[in-house]
Amino acid sequence: MDNLPLTCEKPLTQEAKTISISGRELSLGKKFPQTIVVIGDTGCRVPEGQSCDGETPFKKIAQTAAQTPDLDLVIHLGDYHYRQARKKEREHADFDTWNLDFFEPADDLLKVAPWIMVRGNRESCQFAGQGWWRFLDPRPWQHKEQDCIQPLAAGKPRDYAGDYSSPYAIPLGVSEQFIVFDTARSRFGNLHPDHYAYSQYLQKYTEMEKLAQKATHNILLMHTPVLALAGSIEKPYIGTAIKSVFLNKNKKLFPEGIKLVLASDFHIWQHIKFSSHPSHFIVGFSGAALDNSGLLEDLLRYTSQAERIHYLQNKGIDIVPHADPKVEIQAIDILHQQYGYMVMKRVDPANADSKTWSWQVAVYDRSGELLKNCTIQEKVSTCMSAKAADTCAVSAT
Repeated sequence: MDNLPLTCEKPLTQEAKTISISGRELSLGKKFPQTIVVIGDTGCRVPEGQSCDGETPFKKIAQTAAQTPDLDLVIHLGDYHYRQARKKEREHADFDTWNLDFFEPADDLLKVAPWIMVRGNRESCQFAGQGWWRFLDPRPWQHKEQDCIQPLAAGKPRDYAGDYSSPYAIPLGVSEQFIVFDTARSRFGNLHPDHYAYSQYLQKYTEMEKLAQKATHNILLMHTPVLALAGSIEKPYIGTAIKSVFLNKNKKLFPEGIKLVLASDFHIWQHIKFSSHPSHFIVGFSGAALDNSGLLEDLLRYTSQAERIHYLQNKGIDIVPHADPKVEIQAIDILHQQYGYMVMKRVDPANADSKTWSWQVAVYDRSGELLKNCTIQEKVSTCMSAKAADTCAVSAT
């Protein structure tokens, strides 16, 4: 069993004007968030060579990001937790471990704004699932649906009811919303139709489609990306296993109304603009040991987008060969071996129901130095280095 403390929960009604715990007042957030900090993959990798003593990268990032002017919301894209309290497989970490890896280093940022917390693979039942359900998931505790102790008879030894949860929507403004999609059991390769996870994710995709119909502008939040690039030239990582489910369900990959995808899992920052698919921002560079990708290193040797696209074509790297329309990269921007965080800010904050859906994006290092400037507007995007004094724009097609 788990060495976790008693955890209490209380529903928060829409009528609530203030909220406090033990006299400590918390922020309720805004109906139309204007400024949003985005982070991901913050846990410290013990015992895999990362130094986790003193001021960790995540602690510094949390302290710096907490100073973001007029901050309304924080989004964490998953993997809060890497160090295990015990070495036995499938034993869950205790609260001391959770505190070391997340609550203590995140303290400054937890104080200043409400959070949307996305589940990562490190919060699956194999690792820290019990703590995820008790501490971070926003839904009421339901033991049967959230069980990480007893494997499912219908699944394989590592399949648990608590590994899967339904997507849910969070209103962002007039006819816009976040959709939070749990991908805790999606890793690399492909999920086969005979795998229990495959049937689960097919069902969750159908639920996501229904949610997306409720708004004209949806931002999909997930940990493991559908479309992203990393790995080596010989063995590139092209998204994660969840893409095989999405493709089977919809040759377009995403439901109508998905305008933007925010994901992490790869320990990099990456922006990809596609010809017909929603732009992707991979924000996985906020604390965990960074990925060393030979493929991305090679791409960074080329300064122009045309050269980068030509390089990928020469290497025969096709992200999703059977998608319709074809997945065509128009631009790819990368920060490699660099810690940091991202900030999204509405371009037209005075009119949150504006038909021109547009955001500015700024990417910072752990100390707050500006690295990239971006603007999001519908599905199309472009990014430039802050040193070149350029901007990154996403405009309607």
